[in-house]
Amino acid sequence: MLSNAKTEAFQYFEDILKLKSEVFGVKEKQQSHTFSFDRGEVQIGYRITDGWDDTVNAGIAKVEKYISSLAKTPETADLVDMVFNLLKKDAKGNLKGSRVLELQKLAAKRNNEDFTDGVDIISKAYKPVRSVWFVEAALIDENKNKTPIPLSMSAVDFSKGYKFEFYNESIPQQDASE
Repeated sequence: MLSNAKTEAFQYFEDILKLKSEVFGVKEKQQSHTFSFDRGEVQIGYRITDGWDDTVNAGIAKVEKYISSLAKTPETADLVDMVFNLLKKDAKGNLKGSRVLELQKLAAKRNNEDFTDGVDIISKAYKPVRSVWFVEAALIDENKNKTPIPLSMSAVDFSKGYKFEFYNESIPQQDASE
């Protein structure tokens, strides 16, 4: 029943998104849409999980080698620690994609071939994966406080044969068996 309800919800919003696209003359490439109304809102979309191929470790090693060579004084050692924090992995052993953007900015400023190459390897190793499609809703009171309406549709797949797209084919969808 939940699969059918989720599918019906996305089918309903498919028509709304088509209408929105026609009205504004633009197909938006985003991973979620929020629809607000008096006293509430509904959001549909998908989540992205950071993913990396095996070359990320080579890039990290190159960056760490270069950064370590800069630690000549206690002050520069502190700066090195800050950059190493950008390379720190989370509890699951993954880098955060947003931190790589910060590394790219640093590499552009430093203009060092090894550093830039290491950051480039890390950037190319980034393989984000579309994880789950979700529907979320909330009530909004007169004081603008949001109260989430619990929906557990995110864990449920669409009905067999139905595929919803936000016109963003560049991010692969995670296989349900993973």
